[in-house]
Amino acid sequence: MVAWGNPDRRDDAAGLVVADVLRDRIRGVAEIHAYHQLPPELAEDLSKTERVLFIDASVELGDKEVKLRRVRPATSSHADISHHLPPDRLLGLTHAIYGRSPEAWLLTVRAHDLDFGTELSPPTARLVGRAVDEAERWLAEECPTDGRKD
Repeated sequence: MVAWGNPDRRDDAAGLVVADVLRDRIRGVAEIHAYHQLPPELAEDLSKTERVLFIDASVELGDKEVKLRRVRPATSSHADISHHLPPDRLLGLTHAIYGRSPEAWLLTVRAHDLDFGTELSPPTARLVGRAVDEAERWLAEECPTDGRKD
């Protein structure tokens, strides 16, 4: 599992908070990595795994509060790669360099407040439990044999 967010921008840290809760609940079952943003250097690690769950906050969820969706590698040009990549572009980079990328899903939690601060807003904080439950369901369904996936 790979979570990212900015802990100094309130709800942008929702993915990191979900990862922290999961770390305690599924200790030893799956690896959980947390980043400020998704770096291109992560491509090597991703090339060595079968499945990955990305976890992030988003203000663009439509009518959803917590959303799980499949992510496919982007096939666009990699000429504009920077130190911040969305999951689809990171998967595309992984495939371009290593010839493969893992099956991937993105779990997003609605961000209500992206102002400066270190606490989640009350509406987003209430969604953390739902997101953790969704991640645990994903782990049970997608990694049922041993759970040892990223």
